[in-house]
Amino acid sequence: MFKLWRKFKNLFFTQQTSILSSALIIALMFGFSRVLGFIRYRVFSYFFTVEELDLFFASFRLPDMLFDSVVSGVLGYSLIPLVLRYRRQSQERFYKSISVNLNLFMLFLLVLVVLAIVFAEFLVGLMTPGFDPEQQRIVVYYTRIILATQVPFLTIGSVLSAFAQVEKRFLLTALAPLFYNLSIMLITLIFAGSLGLSALIFGVVLGSFMYAVSQLGIIKLTDFKYVFSFKPDRSFKDFILLSSTRVVNLIVKQLESTVELALSTLLGLGSYTAFYLAQRLQYLPVSLIGQSISQAAYPFISSLSEEGKTKQIAEIIKNNTLLVIFTTVPVSFFLIFARTPIVRVFFGGEKFDWSATVTTAYTVSMFAYSIPFHSLFYLYNKTFFALFKTKIPLIVNSLFTVVSILISYYFVVFLNKQVWYLALAFTITNTLNTLCLGFYLNRKFRFVDSHFIIETAKIYAITFLSSVVAYNFMRLVDGLFIETINLITLLVLLGLTCFVFGSVFVVLAWLVDIKQFLIIPKVLSRIERYRRNLIQYFTSVE
Repeated sequence: MFKLWRKFKNLFFTQQTSILSSALIIALMFGFSRVLGFIRYRVFSYFFTVEELDLFFASFRLPDMLFDSVVSGVLGYSLIPLVLRYRRQSQERFYKSISVNLNLFMLFLLVLVVLAIVFAEFLVGLMTPGFDPEQQRIVVYYTRIILATQVPFLTIGSVLSAFAQVEKRFLLTALAPLFYNLSIMLITLIFAGSLGLSALIFGVVLGSFMYAVSQLGIIKLTDFKYVFSFKPDRSFKDFILLSSTRVVNLIVKQLESTVELALSTLLGLGSYTAFYLAQRLQYLPVSLIGQSISQAAYPFISSLSEEGKTKQIAEIIKNNTLLVIFTTVPVSFFLIFARTPIVRVFFGGEKFDWSATVTTAYTVSMFAYSIPFHSLFYLYNKTFFALFKTKIPLIVNSLFTVVSILISYYFVVFLNKQVWYLALAFTITNTLNTLCLGFYLNRKFRFVDSHFIIETAKIYAITFLSSVVAYNFMRLVDGLFIETINLITLLVLLGLTCFVFGSVFVVLAWLVDIKQFLIIPKVLSRIERYRRNLIQYFTSVE
């Protein structure tokens, strides 16, 4: 038993030494977590109607606004570069500096949570103008429970995860979302019939607790010694400067999401669920590819920035940009032409009717156009923060968020368009936002050259050709050879279409000599190595 435990410990605490291995581990674990997440959504759509899910998803808006803007902004973007910078000092000063900053942050977060709970009724009323008083009362009740439980537990887990990322140990941190999703899904399956929507909230509470517990092993990983003190030193100024710009930026982005909720409630019950689920489907490749690569590259760029190695940073930006384009453009095109069967697979539960399916499918296609740029957004944004250059992303992101809100408002209020126009507004502004961030980075690092442009053009060209072939194949097979009347036949159709699409894409990538094509055998070799390591770990236990 003790030997088995040592095997587990060696596996989950192994330090990654390259961006590829780091990104691969993050993507694999996040991928498994996202699959569980979408199984969870399908379970939701089996037990609850889209009108009921509107209330559940709306209950997360205020907690998500608080967590994603404040917690993610501070811990995800500020803590890691500060730890890398100040641990070069004496250990005693390093421990105190980081502890004081975390203590003050936790105190500030506690105040915000209490205020959010107190004023939840007023805030929810502003966020859901299309809901009646009873629906708003339900949302307020659930919102307060989530604020009091999920936000604290996820914050604790996020603090521990940040320290693990500093040490470039990503596997344990990637486990946290797995525990979160499994807990919600399990509680829903057991209690949905008796507790209704309250079962989902109970699952969220348990999942948040398990998220924090799963990260406790990181305490053994680091030699950091906590100091109970609230007296700030010189590092607090850096902490505030680095955190404040990102927090303000994220608050503006969260306001965009809040406006999207408010506008979607004006379009009728079920509209927000269609928008929310389509956005989560778009976010799947963005998180697997864009966030995984940016999260893996972040500590490397931070370290190189501290050493002043500009040329190496430029090479990382260029290679990872092309890698993101190579991997996300095909996903984007596939989601566009196969949107309806994909939505039926992920969300086609018993109570998810055809009207909801069509609305969600159209919204998915509007979101899908933004996938490559949304993925690059995270890479470029984190690069600015790794370089301690925070003003440019603050100004650019805030500007385009305001533009997105205005366009969304115009589509819904003045033109009376459907909910998928909210997704179109996001795609337009996110694309322009990312291009502006890339423009500013390129002015400093000059990573866009003729090779970069040619490679990008080839990727888009072969993806278009692959899509034409795969789409016509799907139309031929659907109805003629396969009756897509249940989940199994839908999976067969999508599997065959994906195989045709992927095969044509790979052959064309090889024929036109796209350099990123070489990443495929590297990834396969890494996966095979991890598979052998797992077998070795667990078969060598006596």
